[in-house]
Amino acid sequence: MTTKQGLQVIAKDLIAYDIPGISSDASLDSALNLMEDHKCSHLAVVDDGEYQGIISENEILDSEDHNQKINQSFHQRIKPAVVFNAHLYQVISVVNEFMITCIPVLDDKQKFIGVISLQNLALEFAKITNVNEPGGILILEVKNRDYSLAQAAQIVESDNAKILSSYVYGNGSKQTLDLVLKINKKDLSTIISAFDRYDYIIKYSYHESRFDEDMQDRYDQFMNYLNM
Repeated sequence: MTTKQGLQVIAKDLIAYDIPGISSDASLDSALNLMEDHKCSHLAVVDDGEYQGIISENEILDSEDHNQKINQSFHQRIKPAVVFNAHLYQVISVVNEFMITCIPVLDDKQKFIGVISLQNLALEFAKITNVNEPGGILILEVKNRDYSLAQAAQIVESDNAKILSSYVYGNGSKQTLDLVLKINKKDLSTIISAFDRYDYIIKYSYHESRFDEDMQDRYDQFMNYLNM
């Protein structure tokens, strides 16, 4: 469950036009300087509008001579990219697959348009997941065959609350799913009790009544869980 705005977000809306591509004739040192200026660890290598691939900070630091040109040092580069009309979730998928800090965007003729920064991606994802809206978060474990978002919504709404956003994660070989709910209520105690009655497993909960001395530890666990 996401907002209407989130469903409409595509790659071209997220481009960070202040982060340029770099020519393959540029030196490794100039690439490092650009990365430092724009707080990123990757750059798109672009020659005359043609996307040539990605160069990373680690690759450069492993090189002995930073005065060399990019095309002298790296003849083969990975070429992760998304097309201009790729959905936000496709962009996130590419980031996750290649672990890159900027995502090149190409037009319908495979020409380079620009890159999406992780900062822009994180800001947009925060919008569609209603991160800044007041409320609490539940992470529930449910068996695959028993999963029903409609039932979860019914339980939440029976307490005069609403689900602001929801996400489902598989548990690998386990026959269960993790259901992450952002709910527009700060104290989720009665909602948690209701889920207990329906035999849901409450893996984590973050809400007003739990803001105690171990809140930082629980927040860190949540961030690790989402691999952020």
